[in-house]
Amino acid sequence: MILFYVKESIHSFKKTKLFSFFSIISLCLSILFISISILLFFASNEINDNFKKRIEAHLFLSDSIKKSNIENLKKEIVESASVANVEIVSKDEAMKRFIKETGKDFGSLLSTNPLPQHFLVKFNTNITAQDLKKFQNYFKERKGVIDVVIDYNMAMTLLNFIESAKMIILTISIILLAVSIYLIYSSSKIYINFKLEQYNTMKLVGAKLSTLKIPLLIRGFIIGLISSILSLLIFNVALITLEKVSLNIQFVNTFYFINFVIIMLGLILGPIGTGIFSKKVSLKIDTKI
Repeated sequence: MILFYVKESIHSFKKTKLFSFFSIISLCLSILFISISILLFFASNEINDNFKKRIEAHLFLSDSIKKSNIENLKKEIVESASVANVEIVSKDEAMKRFIKETGKDFGSLLSTNPLPQHFLVKFNTNITAQDLKKFQNYFKERKGVIDVVIDYNMAMTLLNFIESAKMIILTISIILLAVSIYLIYSSSKIYINFKLEQYNTMKLVGAKLSTLKIPLLIRGFIIGLISSILSLLIFNVALITLEKVSLNIQFVNTFYFINFVIIMLGLILGPIGTGIFSKKVSLKIDTKI
């Protein structure tokens, strides 16, 4: 009997190749988008923290500023909210860093070092764009400060994009999920109508309702299994690639959990479409379902 169920399920794929193909692809995509949504939910804090840790403020100081004023200014910066670390960069050190970053040494061309000493400030992960703007405006007015430069626009833009992307991906996931279930439902309907005469004969000779429904559920299970395998391959390749090119973002903590979720989504969502349709299957003699 089990062999009959499996044969019927495989036969249904042959008779509805196009619908079966699109069912698998759509379900695979919906599983991937749902998995990405879950990954972003768990990893969003880590992503935010990594971006915010890289935001730096440069407080350029006048050459005439007194040492006591520098110490007072440093103390004031340290006491500012959201400041994680403050480093004083001398003129000589600034020159060394410039040469290292650009590969250009202007020391042989100029008799004096034009680069000003400055404070290099890093922030805590709870910093906001408003906090950065206030910090910049406040210290620009401090005595001995030439300028305050903070490159935070790109970081904040990316963070806002990630938050928006989470909602977009979740919406796409729901749409794809509905489409995939509908395709599985439709392909099951097409197959049953194609074999309606055989099914009616089985009903007349006393076939049980489970004999008609179980092949449909197995079919949904197979679709879900294939979709899960495809999703696992795509997801893991993408995740490994992302870890190599990302800003030291590690997804190890959620790696096994997401893989488990992908498998379960396929095994649950696959039979749902056929399960919904199987409710329409009865022991009555039908002309069309």
